[in-house]
Amino acid sequence: SNSVVEIKYDDGTKDALMASDTVSTDRARRIKAFDLTETTRHTFIKSKSVGIVNSEVNKKVKSIKLHKGFLPLPGGDVTLKCNRFLNLMATKHGIKVLATDYAYYANKEDKIVQTMRLEGANKLQPNLHMKTESEVHDYLTFTMNFNEGKTASIMNATDEWAATFNNFTLKYDWRLASVDGDPIRLAMDIIRKNGRMRWDDPIWVERLKEEINVIAKNPKKDLTAYFLPIRDVLNFYRENGQLTGPGRGSAGGSLFCYCLGITQVNPFKYDLPFNRFFSLDRIMMGKLPDIDVDLEDRELLVGPDGKSGYLYGRWGDKAAQISTRHTLRLKSTIADTNRYLKGKVEPEVSVFTKGLAAPPQGVTDGQLLFGYKDEDENHIPGLIETSEDLKKYAATRPEEWEIVQKAMGLTRAFSKHASAFVLSDIPIQDTVPTKEGNITQYEAKACEEAGLIKYDFLVVKQLKDARVCMDLINKRNGEKNETGYFTHRGTLTYVWDLPEVMGVFQSVWAGATESCFQIQSRSMTPFVIDILPKDIMDLASILAVDRPGPLDFIDPKTGRTMAAEWCLRHKGESQPDVKELFEILPKTHGLFIFQEDLTKIAKELAGFSGNEAELLRENMAKKKKVELMAMKPKFIEGASKKIDPAVAEEIWNQMETFGRYGFSIIHAVEYALITYACMFFKHYYPLEWWAAILTNAKEQEITGKFWPYVKDKVLPPDINLSSD
Repeated sequence: SNSVVEIKYDDGTKDALMASDTVSTDRARRIKAFDLTETTRHTFIKSKSVGIVNSEVNKKVKSIKLHKGFLPLPGGDVTLKCNRFLNLMATKHGIKVLATDYAYYANKEDKIVQTMRLEGANKLQPNLHMKTESEVHDYLTFTMNFNEGKTASIMNATDEWAATFNNFTLKYDWRLASVDGDPIRLAMDIIRKNGRMRWDDPIWVERLKEEINVIAKNPKKDLTAYFLPIRDVLNFYRENGQLTGPGRGSAGGSLFCYCLGITQVNPFKYDLPFNRFFSLDRIMMGKLPDIDVDLEDRELLVGPDGKSGYLYGRWGDKAAQISTRHTLRLKSTIADTNRYLKGKVEPEVSVFTKGLAAPPQGVTDGQLLFGYKDEDENHIPGLIETSEDLKKYAATRPEEWEIVQKAMGLTRAFSKHASAFVLSDIPIQDTVPTKEGNITQYEAKACEEAGLIKYDFLVVKQLKDARVCMDLINKRNGEKNETGYFTHRGTLTYVWDLPEVMGVFQSVWAGATESCFQIQSRSMTPFVIDILPKDIMDLASILAVDRPGPLDFIDPKTGRTMAAEWCLRHKGESQPDVKELFEILPKTHGLFIFQEDLTKIAKELAGFSGNEAELLRENMAKKKKVELMAMKPKFIEGASKKIDPAVAEEIWNQMETFGRYGFSIIHAVEYALITYACMFFKHYYPLEWWAAILTNAKEQEITGKFWPYVKDKVLPPDINLSSD
């Protein structure tokens, strides 16, 4: 509260206490100063407590008064006194004077928005807007009492100082965590020690050389130091007996990452492309590498308090967690404004906001409200033009509507990004502002623009299931193996390089997918039953088709989703309808199943360059509708040189719908390996597997959440089903 309690004493002295400060009186041992204003019973103040400071008073009360706001300070305007002193000092030492001020928002009339965002807690703050030239002139002339020459001199000096920043741009170097020695030499030593690299195979050697040329020998910066901390974190987890994932995202296409031990997927085995992860073109465009890592949990990384663990123990203030922001959206802004002005959200406003449309993917709330231009510069109308309810709201509640327009899109609250971190060779706060010591005030994109490269450490609970199962297998065998290894039929076996056995695949054909990563869901199990997966790539395809992208696009000719059509084509029960698509995408039967399919079509059908094709895929994946609409004409024009324009339009629609949420083939393969590991343990080691599952499960999972529904009946597990 900004209320102040003024207490005058009989001896002529007085106190000004915040309403929340406490006092001891002749009638109360301890009471808030505000409560003194509620009654006249308190006639003597014994002591007062301001913050943590307690002091004796022992004076008789003459009067008590509550002030809503701040009491004027003795002697008047403190700011004015300071400014006069500074002017005297500048005159004495011959220093130029500049005019400046605090500003938290642009225009004077925006104050009400700032007050609303602060939930009314600081209504009495001064006008902290950006002062106009006229306001500055008036302050210098009429408050400071400078003559016109002095005022002009200060304003000219301010203009001269500001002019020194003309054409100023912030320049950031890419910051990488410090390593002990030459990064690429250290990396090569690790690769030789790990023993995964096939030095006698010229194809492997050429691929590794190509990747090192991009990562370490590009014209901009040796980025090897980005990779080494990831390898160190993963090693720390393994040394402490925790399992890490086979990989997540496009890094699985990198032989360099595989040989370093960052990923566990041999990219040659599954024909995974490196350029989906990184390329020289991307470096020249200022793009940074982005590796995601799956862990059992983050406690080893950052400690139970989120401020310790391996990450901060090793890198200290050179590590930080990235923040994320919650912004004021259209519906929440309308509700917050109404609550601020009326004290609560009125029922009619609540009903009105619920009836407003949500913005389509890739369209901001501002664009939804006010409209935007398409690729032909045509205006796409916003809700303020098309919604009669919104027009009525704006007309009948002009004060609220004015605030809504100003407030929408502003930051409402900060929080920590669950998995994103940055590392640097200097304290993070020397590059970007931080809060609470180890949280950036910038979000991920702004951190990257400031030269900090993001690390994502995510959690997949099935990793703990698999690790506990292996611990039990090793215990039964009387062995102590390195994390991730167990003896299977007399052979030391690695969890991410399991033998592909038909019996393991057949174990899920009838829909017994319970406890198996990803495929245990009600939506995924029917695909398993329909496809009858026979290898890792079949599993990867099933993981990819059961996503919003393939499921959302419905063929107007057949009425089938892209996912359903893929199943039919995979079984030979339907044939590709666009010859050109099938020729470019034979492995997916002429359909979009993986994100990489988008870039292939853009390059080979529409003639896009590699950079353009990758940008198209990225815009689709990130749902950037406005940017996509700008790229569409070029795609249609290029594709129309090989196929009918109507077919090109149809393909674009398929791409756009699929691209909103499609899996990378690399990510699908990586996750298929986790799925297969679950299937493998469940098939060969059911006792250990179910013991691990029940050890890690929550109560609601044990009571039925695991099991897929088949004909409205729960399919229970049978731990006796195990065969070769």
